[in-house]
Amino acid sequence: MGFQKVTWNFLEAGHGKGPADGVGAAIKRQADAIVAQGIDIPNGKVLYEKLRDQPSSVQLMYVTEEEIERMDSVLPEDLITIKGTMQIHQIVSTRPGDISWRVLSCFCSEPQICQCFGLQHVEQPGAQRAQRPESALGPPIPTLKSQDITLLHEGLIGSWCVVRYDGNPYTGLIQDVNSENGALVKTMSRIGKNRWYWPMNDDIIWYQPEDVLRLVPEPQPVTKRHMMLDPLVWEEVLTEFDCE
Repeated sequence: MGFQKVTWNFLEAGHGKGPADGVGAAIKRQADAIVAQGIDIPNGKVLYEKLRDQPSSVQLMYVTEEEIERMDSVLPEDLITIKGTMQIHQIVSTRPGDISWRVLSCFCSEPQICQCFGLQHVEQPGAQRAQRPESALGPPIPTLKSQDITLLHEGLIGSWCVVRYDGNPYTGLIQDVNSENGALVKTMSRIGKNRWYWPMNDDIIWYQPEDVLRLVPEPQPVTKRHMMLDPLVWEEVLTEFDCE
């Protein structure tokens, strides 16, 4: 798909961190509310159909058993088992079938892969031969640019957003959501045009729903400390605020 390098970084089990945990919690609460209304959910297809009718920004996809079997059919039979996966906290790959892993994550030599914390390596020849079954995966999901927030809900926890503070836009991460206070957002500081950095002291406050304006993609680093929003997204923000 054009990626030059991928890295997976796993957090400690049970800590409930990250956007995926927020999405899972939101979906579970929606399902609980449906059952509380006296509606039975006997299988995954019914759950998908009921959740699809609920107001949410979470994109749902239903994967059939046939699609899973189609993916299984293209997996090579000579994959090498990596022992001790419960202790692994980082996996890095620079080409198909070639992976490195270690017990702790490290980025000290980016963009190069350092040898810290006992980095180990394995090649999976079979993975290089495997083909991506387009029919099983379906059409690609479009990249999120910017999205209006019509309703605050727990599924947004961990998402990047733009908030209004003292008449100016700030980007940040949604930490929590409730019906009384709106959204708890950890915001970045701005320096210059579309340049953001994390302040030394965390800036975390509650914002009313009308001041939590848009979902945005994660800012990308431009220096060791500064980050920037996608220029198209920043133009949308400037148009909404009528500022520079």
